[in-house]
Amino acid sequence: MIIRQDVAEKLNDHLHHRLGLDEIVSWAEAAMMEEDFDSSDFDNIREIVARIGLAFFRSSFEPYQSRGNHSKGTMTVRPSTRSTLSASSLRLTD
Repeated sequence: MIIRQDVAEKLNDHLHHRLGLDEIVSWAEAAMMEEDFDSSDFDNIREIVARIGLAFFRSSFEPYQSRGNHSKGTMTVRPSTRSTLSASSLRLTD
């Protein structure tokens, strides 16, 4: 079962260059196929893992987006003052 802490650890590993993009995307894709997420936070964990799984697809179109105006819905990652993510910080916002 995947819990919030698992997702936070994968993201931390990726942000600290211990886990490559292809590795975290493969993990997320496998997790989405299994859908074995903690039932107490199922929707939130599933949504975050799904977005990680789309990272490869999104990064392949980045060069095209940088030439002109960004389309609506483009997600921007901003650096945080925290050096690590915690499971409690994993929340999606609109």
